[in-house]
Amino acid sequence: MKAKGIKPKDDSWKKKYKEPAGPDTANLPELPEGWAWAKSDQMFSFVTSGSRGWASYYSEIGSVFLRMGNLDHDTIQLDLADIQRVQPPDGAEGLRTRVTAGDILISITADVGMIGMVPEGFEEAFIKSMFRWQGLYRLSTVLSSHGFLPVSQVKISSRNFSEGRLKLA
Repeated sequence: MKAKGIKPKDDSWKKKYKEPAGPDTANLPELPEGWAWAKSDQMFSFVTSGSRGWASYYSEIGSVFLRMGNLDHDTIQLDLADIQRVQPPDGAEGLRTRVTAGDILISITADVGMIGMVPEGFEEAFIKSMFRWQGLYRLSTVLSSHGFLPVSQVKISSRNFSEGRLKLA
């Protein structure tokens, strides 16, 4: 409902909510102590791909339009050296591609697999040519709850992220 811009009238929708089922781990390898297998619907509340055909919305002013050049293999921090701005369309397409703090962005065209994370306090922005994963748990919360440094001091490369390794700055 949130992705469609609809606000629930009350909490009655919660009665219909079904908790995501865990994965069948029978044929999966053993994990290190403290780790657990999870399915994507247990981890992410919203997954979408970026916009398409937005050239007509390009503008000198407006919202940030995050593109492939704003992601990097060596860090999850967004590269903001070259920013395109847009006047996004109203409706579902704009809502679907708008990012929020804590969203994980993954490139899906050209240089596939680069990862970025939208920082707290980032201005209104939309995405192109990348997946947007909105987590049920913010990465910063997970890192701090496990004794890691604050997310502002953590560097994660896309290669290390996919292999489960963190580089502390």
